[in-house]
Formats: sequence, C-alpha cells, structure tokens
Amino acid sequence: MKIHLTARRLKITGPIEHYVMQKLEKAEKYFDHLVWAQVVLFIEKRAHNAEIIIHGARQTFRALAAAGD
Repeated sequence: MKIHLTARRLKITGPIEHYVMQKLEKAEKYFDHLVWAQVVLFIEKRAHNAEIIIHGARQTFRALAAAGD
C-alpha cells in the first residue's frame, strides 16, 4: 500500500509518522488489496484534526477526527 502523509501548520516528527504507519498496518489486516492511503494532519484554531482516505480495490473509506490536543 502506498501511503501519502501530509501536515498543515504542523511538523511531522518520527514518532508521529511511526504512529500513523502502525495504525495503517492494522487496516491491512482487515481489508485485502488496499491500494493507497492519504493522511492529512492539521490544526485549525484550537482543534487538532486528522483525516484519512483509504482506497481499496472496489471501495474507498474516509474518516475525520478532531481533538483538543
């Protein structure tokens, strides 16, 4: 699976990148033939947001999460 990691108003450190990769490996256990994943981490005002799009053979998944820190 090809992974594209992007950050806005945030610096991607080694531990953040490792955490994202670790979570995406879990998705590969449950779904066959995942083609690519796009992860966007960004900060808007006081909320930390994460958006992920995973594209498989016949399906696309999108998730958005927000937290205070």
